Amino acid sequence: MEVETNSLLVDGSYLGRGVDWSLGETSTGKNQVAILIHLIEPNRHMAWYGFFTDETIDSTHKALRALGWTGESYDDLTGIDQLEVSCVVGTEDDQEGKPRNRIRWINKPLTAGMLMKKQLTDNERKLFGLKMKGKLMALDRKLSTTPGTAPSSGRSDRDEIPPPGDDDVPPFMRGR
Repeated sequence: MEVETNSLLVDGSYLGRGVDWSLGETSTGKNQVAILIHLIEPNRHMAWYGFFTDETIDSTHKALRALGWTGESYDDLTGIDQLEVSCVVGTEDDQEGKPRNRIRWINKPLTAGMLMKKQLTDNERKLFGLKMKGKLMALDRKLSTTPGTAPSSGRSDRDEIPPPGDDDVPPFMRGR
């Protein structure tokens, strides 16, 4: 499998997984971590850099946990390859002024449940299903359907709409 490395990605979120890690220091002496991430689509490797300053340690820690790391000391990041993550990729200029991609954030993958203000528990989902069962059956009867089948009439609401005629041209378009 050949890994793409040259073309720029469109800014956005990409599903990825940690591959390898390294600890080091920046040129100004700040502790940092580099995580090699494999972006699943478009099949590309990119590095993400996290820092351990007072301002950045929270987001670095959250990213490491999202990747699947369960350790108790930052000197061993074994496990960063355990979970898929959502990588927020942006474009910025490098030191020579050329555009390059950079992983800005690593987050847990977005799921429909995360979009809910309050996600239903298993028991709440079951109660909801029971509560709605009568309405579902009534709607199926109204539409003359059974689960997994299309309406029996074979006609759609669109069949009732006549084709456009000359009188259907908006006034501002007439005479053109």
